[in-house]
Amino acid sequence: IIKQALQKENLLETCEKLATKGKGITACDESVGTIGKRFAGAGIQNNEKNRRKYRYLLFSTPGCEKYLSGAILDPETLSQSAFTYNESENLLKDAPTTLVDVLNNKGIVVGV
Repeated sequence: IIKQALQKENLLETCEKLATKGKGITACDESVGTIGKRFAGAGIQNNEKNRRKYRYLLFSTPGCEKYLSGAILDPETLSQSAFTYNESENLLKDAPTTLVDVLNNKGIVVGV
């Protein structure tokens, strides 16, 4: 009974976060094929690193948490690492955190 009560409380908290007035949910769950079509139109190669860069660009946009309460993700995204920017080398490097961590740190609810 305690476990059920905790699950119910967690579900209610999640619902409240998702239903925050003035915020919305973004669907970033494009399949490899669908995102490939978007990339092809822009002349971008459809590979895991470019998909990860694209998602990182979306999720790391300053202030996005002001407008987003939730993000629906493609399963590929769940294990993808974020990036850090090395200004002296003008280079993106793998970060020890995931893209999911980036969203969680902004208070954005993640789902698949």
